[in-house]
Amino acid sequence: MKISIPQMIERISAVKRLLEKYISSKQLTFEEERDLVNFFIAYQNTNDLVEYALDGIRNTPDETLSEFTLLHQSSEELIRLCNDNMQALLAIDFKGDCEKHLKPFEQEYKTASEVATALWQKLQEISNRLDFMMESEDGYSELRKECDEIEDRYYKEHARVEDLFERMRNEQAKVAAVYYFSFEMLFIIIKKIDEISQSVIEDINNTTEEVQP
Repeated sequence: MKISIPQMIERISAVKRLLEKYISSKQLTFEEERDLVNFFIAYQNTNDLVEYALDGIRNTPDETLSEFTLLHQSSEELIRLCNDNMQALLAIDFKGDCEKHLKPFEQEYKTASEVATALWQKLQEISNRLDFMMESEDGYSELRKECDEIEDRYYKEHARVEDLFERMRNEQAKVAAVYYFSFEMLFIIIKKIDEISQSVIEDINNTTEEVQP
């Protein structure tokens, strides 16, 4: 991943705002929780940040020092917020909120499936009756018409069930990363970013002191 320190700082600020919202209201939307997870996913490979820092230390130390000083300040503010509100933040229920998010999709699919199943059973019942009737018998035409109408309704409902199943599967895939996420994972990556920032600042300052006459 290509590292942009200004973008990292902006995203850390966004994470801080979301956590402040949760501390205040004790709730986040599913999309907001997914933003927290996406931050973790984007920066979990801290080797990218280390490689960026090493290149900066070698080639543009002054600019790198400025960037990582700002990054350290930003991450430190977030860590302070987390430490001061750790108990509340550990209560973020990613798993439970995912289940709440999925429930309407699962319920809609279940209801449609039940309707389609009932139509199919009715269709089979009438079809079986028709198999034992002559076309000339009284009631055959009416029963044939009813059978055709139910068949038409069934295929429409069946197509709807398939669409709803696809929607439900898409949502399940979307929540997968959030479902198994925890605040501890977010906190660890923020601390790691801060530790790298402090190390970069110290390395550049030490190098500067060594080259001074």
